[in-house]
Amino acid sequence: IAYRLANDLKTADRVGDARAVIADMVLNAGTAPAARYAQALFLASIDRPAEALAALAQAPQAEWNEDMRGLAARLEREQLMSQLRSLRASGNEAQAIALLRQQPASLENRLMLAEWARERDDWRDALAIYDEILAAQPDHPEAALGRVESWIALGDAQSARRALQQSPPILAEDDTSRQRRLAAIWGELGETDQQWALLKPLIARKTAPDAQLYRDAARARRMHAPAEALDLYALAMQDAGLLDAGAARPRDDSALTRASRERASDDWLLRSLRSDVETF
Repeated sequence: IAYRLANDLKTADRVGDARAVIADMVLNAGTAPAARYAQALFLASIDRPAEALAALAQAPQAEWNEDMRGLAARLEREQLMSQLRSLRASGNEAQAIALLRQQPASLENRLMLAEWARERDDWRDALAIYDEILAAQPDHPEAALGRVESWIALGDAQSARRALQQSPPILAEDDTSRQRRLAAIWGELGETDQQWALLKPLIARKTAPDAQLYRDAARARRMHAPAEALDLYALAMQDAGLLDAGAARPRDDSALTRASRERASDDWLLRSLRSDVETF
């Protein structure tokens, strides 16, 4: 009852009163696990993870249930993530890496280390981490894609191509993000037919404007089907708000040319679209 009342008060922007209700509940219940769990849940809900963990610690750990252990694990993870973000934001990447490596080994931690390596363009380190993951989980889709992307970034197209041929990433049909990354990989390797084969069904299934998808598809068709590529660029510009529907399908070349003129306010996607069309 006290927990529900505290939540109602919090919702009404009466956090001080809510904390008083929780404090009174704990005063009467002492170290009872249920009371300390309720206190910890409330404190976590107002972004007080350290206080929430301290509240849980007041109950004998031998009496904790699965919910209490789960909450403690989540709060400890949140604190770790906050510390890691702070270290990296202040330029202490090496300290963040060391701290993360000190944690119990987990897939999530390995993938995070790989992502950090990519962000600092340390593709050899990223590759080593992906290899480590795949040694334990050969079909892991993120690691499989990441390894191929790392080889491409390192200029080792032969290894990338061999991996795609011998053990291609196993991706769910509805895993749109990774399907697009795989298509981009084939494009980087110059295999535009393979790239188009992956992008075409994504276009057929799309339910919302997606200028980047059409742009990538147009790039895949530029060499072998230039007229189709221009149609796709027109649809990309329509989805980006640069062309009216009537000028996109059927394609109005004059309107497409006018829409390709760069503007200072363009973001990266609009600039890439206009540049692609202008240079085609």
